[in-house]
Amino acid sequence: MSFLDTSFVIDLLREEKRKTQGPAHLKLEQLGSTPVRLSLFVICELEAGLSLSASKNEREQIQALCQHCEVVYPDDRLAKIYGKVLAQLQNLGTPIGTMDLLIGTHALINDELLISRNLKDFRKIPHLQLESY
Repeated sequence: MSFLDTSFVIDLLREEKRKTQGPAHLKLEQLGSTPVRLSLFVICELEAGLSLSASKNEREQIQALCQHCEVVYPDDRLAKIYGKVLAQLQNLGTPIGTMDLLIGTHALINDELLISRNLKDFRKIPHLQLESY
């Protein structure tokens, strides 16, 4: 299984809007029948973007995507691992944004591959399985 990052979802929607088969679509094709999932934190970022947008079409696209992906909610492991990873990154002087750390930690505790264009920040999370497209 794979977690899709917000950057992937946004790229996928942009490609659909342009009616192009870009890198996000190609990556989805490569995954084939591998189940893809969305972290609750990705949904939160998408909702924030929708709140800033006046586009009803974008909301419908995201709702359609969510029907094809399982939305995963955090469990009681998240807080402890999040705190540990945050402390490690701060001690190394390499912190990342809160939402990226939540998304990355969520993929980490579920032992899932995270598919993202944002390698710069996610690479900082130790032991995170990460793949770009």
